[in-house]
Amino acid sequence: MFWVVTLIMQSRFLRNLLPSISIGNYFFCHAVKNDNTTVFSPQQNKAYIETLFKGVQESYIICGHTHIQFELSLPNKKIINAGSIGMPFSNQFGAQWLWLDDNRIEYKRTIFNQQAAIQLISQTEYPFKNEFIANNLRSTISLSQGYSILNTLIRAQNAQHDLS
Repeated sequence: MFWVVTLIMQSRFLRNLLPSISIGNYFFCHAVKNDNTTVFSPQQNKAYIETLFKGVQESYIICGHTHIQFELSLPNKKIINAGSIGMPFSNQFGAQWLWLDDNRIEYKRTIFNQQAAIQLISQTEYPFKNEFIANNLRSTISLSQGYSILNTLIRAQNAQHDLS
């Protein structure tokens, strides 16, 4: 029951966050401008991706959502995906994140004690802990698997928009 209350509290907190924020020359968002659920991939058409960030004035767009670290150059803008701490799509084990310092962007990866993490998560009441451990701690979703997942999500997203 504890995890249900925690999940509800976390959901309420997250619902009240702004979908994006500008700080200096950086525009931060989870997925795309004003939307936390749209999936895009750097393999998609750049003109389409530009429409997802139309109106963004900042030179650097920092996003996540796709769990893949990447950099994509657009006219006068650079989209940088920080990756994922807990569920990275990568050919390397470890938590992925981004370091920003005076317009210097550095992709980071932190190795952690896999067995200790498995043990700690096993002791929680999180309902999907076994799946999380199997899919994200005992193994890593490879970059090619990650792109395959993204492409499936993008196709489903496009089909849903076609029905609208």
